[in-house]
Amino acid sequence: MKKVKKILTLIMIVMISIEVIYILKECYFRATSWMIRENRPMEQSNTKWMSEDGTIVFCVDVNIGKGIINVNGQVIDILVADSTKIAMEIYPLDALDEEKNYIDGTRKYETWLCYYKSPKEFVAKVTSKTTFFKKNQKIHFYRVDEVESKSLSDW
Repeated sequence: MKKVKKILTLIMIVMISIEVIYILKECYFRATSWMIRENRPMEQSNTKWMSEDGTIVFCVDVNIGKGIINVNGQVIDILVADSTKIAMEIYPLDALDEEKNYIDGTRKYETWLCYYKSPKEFVAKVTSKTTFFKKNQKIHFYRVDEVESKSLSDW
């Protein structure tokens, strides 16, 4: 009888431990999901972002960014869009129609895995061979200011 009681007690302890771990995991993922969402540039309309070296600049309108990449003196117009909670995709500017639908997703220039440090800073890591950068290259971005929405249509 004592053996059965010990086994049942052990089973209960294991089950309670699993439940506590599950609850803690859920709390962590909900909290980090909220923090990621709040820190993503595409969630911050009417903001301007610039890479640390100044070669990439984009302004965010409603859930999409328009800007430029300066590669060896050649200025390329780009669209910046969220692809997942932690990744951004870079497209040519003409890959979007008037209704903000992607015309041709196969023309994507880049996909970056992003670490959103704060609402004013993030780091993009190039995940594979890309159009403009090297694999595993890190690009630091900073929010430089807030802009009026009318200026976004000038791109």
